[in-house]
This record gives sequence, structure tokens and C-alpha cells, in this order.
Amino acid sequence: MNAAKGKKQVQLTLTVEAYNRLQALAKDADRTLAGYLRWVFSNYLKELDANNQSSPSE
Repeated sequence: MNAAKGKKQVQLTLTVEAYNRLQALAKDADRTLAGYLRWVFSNYLKELDANNQSSPSE
């Protein structure tokens, strides 16, 4: 399996419990598991960027 041009792939190893929880969250959000994980990571990175911009420089 190859990633699309300009994209990178990652592989995760999850516990069954974590997988099942993420699968349920994805279903509740009406997303595939892969789509839900992309959404979660994207939002997390945006939050990190926002926090870094609002933090005073040392």
C-alpha cells in the first residue's frame, strides 16, 4: 500500500480496548476510523499551534 503523492503513512499498534473505543467514537462522529484519526490529529496539531502562538516567548 502506497501513500498518495505528497502524503505519508503511519502505522499504529493499539490495544483492543483503545481500538474499540476509537471505533465507537468514529461511528458516533459518522466517520471511518482512519478519517476520525486524521480529524483528531489535525485538531490536536491546530490546538498545539494556537497554544504556541499565545505563549509568551522566553
